Amino acid sequence: MSNWTTNKMVMHDDDVNLITDAHGDVDFNRPRPMPKSLDIGNVCFEANEFAMAVSRGEATSMSQAPYDFLRQRLSYHNGETGEDVDIDHPSLSDYKRFGDLLCLNVGRYGHADWYSWCASDDGWGTKWNACHTTYKDYDGEGRVVVEFLSAWSCPAPIIRLLRKRATNPIRFECVDEDGYGNVHDEDYKDIEVSKSLFVPEYYDEEGCQIEEDEYEVLKAEGKGGWVLLV
Repeated sequence: MSNWTTNKMVMHDDDVNLITDAHGDVDFNRPRPMPKSLDIGNVCFEANEFAMAVSRGEATSMSQAPYDFLRQRLSYHNGETGEDVDIDHPSLSDYKRFGDLLCLNVGRYGHADWYSWCASDDGWGTKWNACHTTYKDYDGEGRVVVEFLSAWSCPAPIIRLLRKRATNPIRFECVDEDGYGNVHDEDYKDIEVSKSLFVPEYYDEEGCQIEEDEYEVLKAEGKGGWVLLV
């Protein structure tokens, strides 16, 4: 289960399509498409490492597989061909075929699979694509607040790319840890809540929403409670 980062961008209508799909949802593939061959599905790290060792000639026998489960099944997706591979009791040649794909990805993109690429600055800076896109008018003059969630962290490389491509200034802010972190920009520079796009909600130790002054009293008394930024 990932911690979610809540992201808010103030963008002009003319620039929104730089990061949204035909349905209006934020899609990191719009500004930076993930190469198809990196889409190999959710394969375990040990399988990737063993497959690349076979491809490089460093492993020459299935007995060198570090775990028994690697000898039981090999399942992956070839994003370039659209083929789903699912093999019971795979052979060394099966692993070589898979390893060749991974090694080719490393040579082309510096990453073996989607997971490594997506989480890096070469990709999106977060392991999954965006979800839960919403819009709200900002100033009645063509600017809107685009809000979406991302896994683990904000998509910093995407925001930097948008700033370069947009014809109008972009304001970006986010809060990590499901709304319990600090407000910051894509470079992790903190932003004062009072000057941000986020609104604080206050809760007591039993999870009941309270007013700010009540929260400050509890805090002064050393009692529990928390602030949620929405």
